[in-house]
Amino acid sequence: MNTRLQHIDIAKGIGILLVVLGHNPITTRPKGELFNIIYSFHLPLFLFLSGLFLNTEKPLIKLMLDKLDAIVKPYLITVFIGYVMFNLDTIDFAVFGMIYSTSFTLPIVWAPLWFLTFLWAVSIFSWLLIKLTKVASVGIVWQLILISVLLVIGFLMRGIFWKIPININGVPFELFGRPFILPGLPFSTDILFFGSFFFLLGFLCKSQVVSLKFQPIYFIFSLLIFGFCHYRYNYTIDLNFRKYDNLVISTVEAILGIYLVLSISSWLSKFNQIKNILAYIGTGSLFLLLFHYIVQREVYLFLQAHLRFKYLNLTLAFITGTSIPLLGWELVKRNKYLSLLFLPLKSQKSFAKNG
Repeated sequence: MNTRLQHIDIAKGIGILLVVLGHNPITTRPKGELFNIIYSFHLPLFLFLSGLFLNTEKPLIKLMLDKLDAIVKPYLITVFIGYVMFNLDTIDFAVFGMIYSTSFTLPIVWAPLWFLTFLWAVSIFSWLLIKLTKVASVGIVWQLILISVLLVIGFLMRGIFWKIPININGVPFELFGRPFILPGLPFSTDILFFGSFFFLLGFLCKSQVVSLKFQPIYFIFSLLIFGFCHYRYNYTIDLNFRKYDNLVISTVEAILGIYLVLSISSWLSKFNQIKNILAYIGTGSLFLLLFHYIVQREVYLFLQAHLRFKYLNLTLAFITGTSIPLLGWELVKRNKYLSLLFLPLKSQKSFAKNG
């Protein structure tokens, strides 16, 4: 897939808007039905979409370096700048938190960035699985068996390394003067099997997604099942908290949610203005992930201190949490020094060629 497919960019746009909304207080305070619906598929959606673009012909070392450049570099730069600005007095713990990279070793305003290092690990692990198992060249039955095994292992492992107190000779272990409770494994690799399930599902469904067309009957049927699952069971997924409510129902919700977003994206690709806006948001999804939380949070807190219109404040926080990171993205694209920090090196070559 060397060319961009607009309905996939639209799906990324819808997905990242759901991420922003998922971190808006209207969704998280309290965590009600809207939270459960969004979280039941928005992170699996991004893993699935990332799997579509995995290039297994690329050597492993090059894949690792390219992914480091594209997603881990902006993660490190963003968190480092944030620490320098706000947490210089805890620099020792800050460095550990950046390297360990789970949402619970990062400041709350950068917590969503755990997904970037997790995605890097998932990409590498999935590449290795594809090469070792030859899953791309076997029949669909064996493909389903392999990814189902990943899902089951992920489900069984989801709490093993989560919030575990560390004791040495019966004495609680401390790190930098703080009691250390295991917040998952580094780069959230304790949920690697979950991530690889959705990532490989995208990889294996690449041709179907490329040619996907909006089918009203399939869409309505999927929407009804998706709605029934949430109405009847109210299950969700929050991998950040190692939450996967039910192996079968939660997986069905996630897959149906992915299909519904892709179907809507295919339909919306017929409408130029909406298509262009959502595709633009999709291509800028990295910057939205990097900066939406801190912008949305600070704007909401400011408005709450000065205005008493709760839902207006929530709406304005969502709009600014979406628009300001995109403005930052435009600024970065126009500055070769900022581009060097936040954009892949291949973008710098393009910049130099065009400039």
